[in-house]
Amino acid sequence: MWGWVEPMSGTRDRVDTSQFALQMDSDWASYVGRFAEAWERCTAREELMRALDGDATLAQVAWGLAGPEAIAWLRQPHSALGGLSPVACLATESLRRRLREALMRGAMTPIA
Repeated sequence: MWGWVEPMSGTRDRVDTSQFALQMDSDWASYVGRFAEAWERCTAREELMRALDGDATLAQVAWGLAGPEAIAWLRQPHSALGGLSPVACLATESLRRRLREALMRGAMTPIA
């Protein structure tokens, strides 16, 4: 499968979207790894895992970013997600990908 991607330079390059997906997975794994130490100290693993349909990587990131407030943070709408909450983004794979991308960009600010 092939698609068009706008690189930073502004020129169009043809990119194999399966390679792009593999790179995203690799980037996500690296990002999740940043929160390994915080995850070891997590006191709400089971609750986070339930809230995130068993997605351990999202649970680890949520705890790393929000700590004890992670459950509440996951239920809040975020502007980077078009007003959706992270929990709402579990509905489809494309929304999960959007959530991961927003997390990696550091764009996850709850809507007040």
